[in-house]
Amino acid sequence: MSVIKDDRTAQLDVLTSAAEEMLELYRDLLAKLEDDGLQAELAGYVEEQSALLERLEASRRERGELPQAGDPERAHLRALAVRLRTFAMPEDGRASILEALADAAAHVRAEAEAALAMPLPAQQSRLLADYKRSCNTLEDALRARLS
Repeated sequence: MSVIKDDRTAQLDVLTSAAEEMLELYRDLLAKLEDDGLQAELAGYVEEQSALLERLEASRRERGELPQAGDPERAHLRALAVRLRTFAMPEDGRASILEALADAAAHVRAEAEAALAMPLPAQQSRLLADYKRSCNTLEDALRARLS
């Protein structure tokens, strides 16, 4: 077994790590939003993206890859930083949370785009395209609420 990763495997690991971090951030911050409609909408995205990420990882394992585990502690630290910002600016707390969530979605979308630029098996390409679309929709929905 080789410990050297090709560029595609490394990029998929980066994407997976960023996606897991984003989902953990969303889970941590969902309860901080005092808008039940928004909470439900975001929970739906978390569920959708979790399922897509699981399917991508299963596809990778079927091909003999061992996806690298993410760092859940990093997501918790990001969520804590966002919460501290909301305490420092209480009148803008909701906007700070929405902006952090939109930025996280944009980051994961960019990682998905980078992975899509590489040669991929058709199934993985479709999953990544679906993931990218979900991130786009999520980011647009969050930014629209900021306006």
